[in-house]
Amino acid sequence: MLLVNAFLIHRLVRKDYSTFLVAVIHEGHPPARGLTWPESIRVLIQFMWPQWVLIAVASVGGTLMGATLIPDSHSGIPGLVRLLQLFLVGPYSIQHAVGASYRGFRLQAYSAPLIQTG
Repeated sequence: MLLVNAFLIHRLVRKDYSTFLVAVIHEGHPPARGLTWPESIRVLIQFMWPQWVLIAVASVGGTLMGATLIPDSHSGIPGLVRLLQLFLVGPYSIQHAVGASYRGFRLQAYSAPLIQTG
């Protein structure tokens, strides 16, 4: 999972999304559309920490619930955690990574013009 996220973070600034794009701003340079691998790792750490918190909370909560409930009564919890990760923690992680402070650079989201076809 960590390697997949590392690749996706590196791609975050290269992809044009339908309503926005993310650029890398280095002091004294124009916006760039690529991260170096060391920069990607720093962004990855900021991206992953909310997900690690969710995993830790789910693990502790699952352990506590498993100790107090009937064994099969919490079988839907992994599905709930996946939904939370996909729809809540994932988008928050991206927002957190883009808004975080990095030494030597920053990420900036820009509105992308809608592409007219036809």
